[in-house]
Amino acid sequence: IKRPLANMKLYLSAKYLNEILLKKIEEKERELDERKHGMRISDSFKVTEKEIIGKCELMQNLLKMADKASLSESSVLLTGEAGTGKEIIAKRIHCRSRRKNGPFVVFDCSSYNEHEMEAELFGVTSNDSFTHRHDKLGMLELANEGTLLIKKISKLSLTIQAKLINFINEGIAQRVGEKIPYRSDVRLIVSSSDDLTQLSEQGLFRNDLFYSIGRINFSVPAVRDRKDDIELFAYHFLNKDKKNEEMKSLSPCVISVLKEYKWPGNLRELQNVIERAYILAEGMIVDKNHLSDHICKKEEVKEEKVDKFLNFKEVTLEDLEKAHICNTLEFLGGNKTKTAKLLGITVKTLYNKLHSYGMIGEEKELCY
Repeated sequence: IKRPLANMKLYLSAKYLNEILLKKIEEKERELDERKHGMRISDSFKVTEKEIIGKCELMQNLLKMADKASLSESSVLLTGEAGTGKEIIAKRIHCRSRRKNGPFVVFDCSSYNEHEMEAELFGVTSNDSFTHRHDKLGMLELANEGTLLIKKISKLSLTIQAKLINFINEGIAQRVGEKIPYRSDVRLIVSSSDDLTQLSEQGLFRNDLFYSIGRINFSVPAVRDRKDDIELFAYHFLNKDKKNEEMKSLSPCVISVLKEYKWPGNLRELQNVIERAYILAEGMIVDKNHLSDHICKKEEVKEEKVDKFLNFKEVTLEDLEKAHICNTLEFLGGNKTKTAKLLGITVKTLYNKLHSYGMIGEEKELCY
């Protein structure tokens, strides 16, 4: 019995060592292939910092906090409405961190179903035979020594959330179809337009993952809360990549309209509106009639006219006094001393009034 068991252990040990050897060979082949083509895979994910438009106090405070976060290795959670520029903030954090020369990889959870999501995030290993092996690198591998931005993280299934929290805690992940885990040095920045606290309370988002990614949490303000920056944004989108002779200006009434509008689509909507206006403006000035109709329409605030006499009833002063005394007495639990004090009358006067209302007998009043 011992000999077959020993043989089985030797077989499993040899198989395990062989799998490790194959993995090392594959990694070496990939490294040689990268050298052959004169670049590393990570080079295709390198980014440079771009200027962030925004001089309002809200944005300046956010940028200061983002710069402090760049000095840390902690995960960062960026919240805010869609189209507010969360990815631009994430790039700034990456470009000002020690990982600035590493890759900046973006993974949008809303673009895949659960099976595809797991494969894209963690990678896939497929074995046609013992000698034919195909590996697809996951985002966590591609972002090694750099930053991985996970957009719309609320779309992750609970199963993948569990795998992700394991990676955060242990620093290792496993490809789909692979037994041997890999290690990757990645800083996570995640973004969400949904309320993760509410999703956690509903059991749709893991608490341990929420606390891990939310160590540093920033809220990116909506465009409507950055009115002082709207003109800057508008001119940026209007003349972006234009030659001097192609540049146009915005009329004062256009700027006024842009500041009054609520911008539910935030920067994306503003960019589309301005680019459309540039095309429609034949001259060098963009006027109000070049804007979309829905931008120019002022929101109609329906003021409900309340008729102050709607519930009017003919009531005498005596009846009003009686109602007020009775309500006060009820509110104070029938305590006549407190009631009299609150009403600013003597207890005897209160008894007399209650007697006149037929609420107490004459004896009580005389007894007092």
